[in-house]
Amino acid sequence: MTFSSPALTALPAEVVLEILLHLPTTSLLTFSQTSQTAHSLALSALQSLHLGVYHTRIGSVISSISRSTASLTTSGTSFAGRGASQHIPIILSKREARDKNQIISNQTERLVEIVSRYTSTLRDLEVSAWALEDSLADLIASIKNLRCLSIRLDHPHVRHPRVPKSFWDLSPPSTVWNLLSSGGGILSPSWSGKARRCSGQALGRLEAITLERAGITDFQLLRLLERNPGIKEIRLQKCLTLTAGFFEGLAELDLSRRIEVLAFTKNDSADIDDRILEHIGELTSLKALSLHAVSNLDNDTVKKWNDNVWRIPDLTLPHSPDSPTGYKDIEVDPEYK
Repeated sequence: MTFSSPALTALPAEVVLEILLHLPTTSLLTFSQTSQTAHSLALSALQSLHLGVYHTRIGSVISSISRSTASLTTSGTSFAGRGASQHIPIILSKREARDKNQIISNQTERLVEIVSRYTSTLRDLEVSAWALEDSLADLIASIKNLRCLSIRLDHPHVRHPRVPKSFWDLSPPSTVWNLLSSGGGILSPSWSGKARRCSGQALGRLEAITLERAGITDFQLLRLLERNPGIKEIRLQKCLTLTAGFFEGLAELDLSRRIEVLAFTKNDSADIDDRILEHIGELTSLKALSLHAVSNLDNDTVKKWNDNVWRIPDLTLPHSPDSPTGYKDIEVDPEYK
């Protein structure tokens, strides 16, 4: 007597969904291609999507390694293990990656194409690209139930013959960030003489946000945080348009008493100095703070503030003990492909 294994889809839908919630993203997407029923079930289960578009395969590997540097962790806001936090790299063809503008355009097109399929179910989204363009920002703003958002634009070890290394040292201000921070109307930030009408929808349920090499201003970021009072984790890497005024404004927001993780890293702006330390003291629920590679802060001063005022259990000082002037990046051979 032979026995045939019952199809997974023959199980009750709630049982199948519970199983699918624990699958890695790649396995979940593979399952979704087996039938229309499987596609519908997989779509309902996909809550976490970590996606990057790269111009070479080695570029994707280098960026994946770099992603591990911003690694403060806390409980409650990560969806890892619930619908997969596995990073999925997409590699552009040589024809699609001839110059910077072409790469950015094709990255945006691919990300919009994929993310738009899952806006109804996503809770955790990470996108890696070279720049944030309007179409992707507008799409992200439409994901109403998003809890964790990471926008990674910092890839300093990636090399392209038509992209100068200095490209990765800049994060110029842009009105694109208004699409994430505004619920409608016209915003005219102090740094721009041009007003811009934004979409009528914006994020509102975020619990954690990560921005890398984002040209977001104090006004735009504070507006975004104000619209998301449930945020407990903030990670900002090489956001060079932010000033000490951001910390002052953050301390005045209601959510300042609920923030548990703050990472403000890789910043050499002259405006970021000891003035921010007093405002950090207003974040009374902080459990983890990283000031890694903030060049104008001194280790001893930061440590004294923590010993006498903050008493934050997990503190990362600005400079490594053996390098008082700061951390030094590992250089990657640009000819290595």
